[in-house]
Amino acid sequence: MGKNQTHKSMQMAKHASRGGGGGPEDVDTRYAGHDASFHTAEWHAARLAALTMERPSWDDWKKQQDEAAAREAAMEAANAQADREYKEALEAERARRLGYTKEGGVTKKKDKKSEKKKDKKERKKRKRSSKDKKKKHKRSSKDKRSKKKKRRHSSSDSSSSGSGSSSSSDSGSSSSDQDYGGMGSPVRLSKFLSM
Repeated sequence: MGKNQTHKSMQMAKHASRGGGGGPEDVDTRYAGHDASFHTAEWHAARLAALTMERPSWDDWKKQQDEAAAREAAMEAANAQADREYKEALEAERARRLGYTKEGGVTKKKDKKSEKKKDKKERKKRKRSSKDKKKKHKRSSKDKRSKKKKRRHSSSDSSSSGSGSSSSSDSGSSSSDQDYGGMGSPVRLSKFLSM
């Protein structure tokens, strides 16, 4: 007896012992439309064909698996490289838009404030240099005027006092020039700064 037939007989016996329904005839009518075989003839033919089919050896199968793994690894590496290049391109675009510079392998943000400060410092230097030139020009013109006045005073002094006193007055005026920084006489600070 096959597995199915044994199972069928057990089911019939079970239902018969319960007393519900009819006898073994009810069980047979229930399964009348179904195929009683475990597998169909077509399935058995396909199974035999699969068993007789030539299969690769273990070594061949292992080589195929290794080749498939190598192909997957190469695809992953290519994808990772493409991702890296894409991210670098995005980073470069972002840095360009935000104003970063690359100095010595380290990216630093361009400091607009420091650039503005440098520009301001340069402007101040230019202004100072132009002011200094103007001051020097004014000083030189004032020094010339003061020298002219001193000459007038000295010439008037020399005419009144004689030749001996003129040499002493010249030496006195030169010492006073040295004492007061070439101004000739003491000057108020406010006047000195306004020059």
